Amino acid sequence: MRERWGSLSVRDHLAADKLATDVLAYDRLLLPYPPDFEERQRWREMRWDPQLLDHRISQLGDRAIKVPWDASRRAMFSTAMERVRALAEDAATVIPGGASYQMTRRILAQDEPITLPRDVTKATVVSAYHSLKDLNADFILDDDRSDTKALSFLISNRIAQPAPSADHEENLSAAIALSRESAFQEKRRDLYNWQEDVLAGKIPPRRAMDELESMVERYNEIVRKAQKKVIYRLLFTVGVAAASLTGALLSAPIVSVSVAVAATGSMLALGRFATLERTPVIMPGETKVAAMFHDVAKLR
Repeated sequence: MRERWGSLSVRDHLAADKLATDVLAYDRLLLPYPPDFEERQRWREMRWDPQLLDHRISQLGDRAIKVPWDASRRAMFSTAMERVRALAEDAATVIPGGASYQMTRRILAQDEPITLPRDVTKATVVSAYHSLKDLNADFILDDDRSDTKALSFLISNRIAQPAPSADHEENLSAAIALSRESAFQEKRRDLYNWQEDVLAGKIPPRRAMDELESMVERYNEIVRKAQKKVIYRLLFTVGVAAASLTGALLSAPIVSVSVAVAATGSMLALGRFATLERTPVIMPGETKVAAMFHDVAKLR
C-alpha cells in the first residue's frame, strides 16, 4: 500500500496542538533528532527540548520515523541557506522569518526512505508546514518569474478533526488514538491515492472536480463518528501535475494562493511554485506532491 509521510522541523514537536493535526494528516511523521551528545546539548541550548522529543517519539510509536540530524544533513541545510541568503542579498530582499527552521522539513523530504515498513510499497514524503507563513519561508508561490512548465497544482480539502480542548496534550493523545483506527487510515489513504491519480492525469479534470467533495466527505464522516465534537481545518496540498492535466486547465486563470487559502471548502487550482534558492524541487517531467500545509480552522 502507498503512504504519505510528513517531514517536520527541529522544533515542530514542541507544539502539541499543531502536531495533532500532523498526526491526522500523515500516515507517519519524519522527526529530526540529535544523534550524539554534542548535538543533543546544542538542541538544549537552542531550546528545542530533546527530552520532549524522546517523549513524542514514544507517544507516536510506529507513526514516528527518526531521522538523525547529523553532520551531512546539517551541511545540506547550511548550503541551502547560503544560497537563499546570497539570492536575497542580490535582490535586496529580506529572507522570510523562520526560513532557517522551515528549511529542515525540505532537507528531510529530499531523502528517499531506505527501508519501508512491512506492507508499505511506496512512501511519498512531503514537507509538512504548519501554516502558509511557514510555507512562504521556504517556497515562493505565485511567482511571476516562473513559466508555464512550473505551474503547480493546489488541492484544498476541508478536513474534520477532533475539537480542541484547553489541554493540548489531551488533544494530541486523542488524535493519535484516532489515527490508529483502520477505518480512518483507509479513508485517508483513499483520499491521498485519489490526489496522486489526479496529479498524474489518470482522472480527467471535470471528473476530479465532481469526485473531490465526495472523497473528503467520506473521510470526514469517519472522524465525526469517532468524535462527539469536531472542527474543520483547511489542508492544502501543493505539487506539480502531469502536463495533460495542467493543459486541460490552462484556460482557467491562475489562482492566487492567498485567494485559495481564503476559500472555505474543497477546491482544485493552478498556481506557480519555486524554492527560495531557485533550485528545482521537481525534476522536469516528474509528477509529485511537494508540500502540504494547514492554516485555517473553523468551529462547526
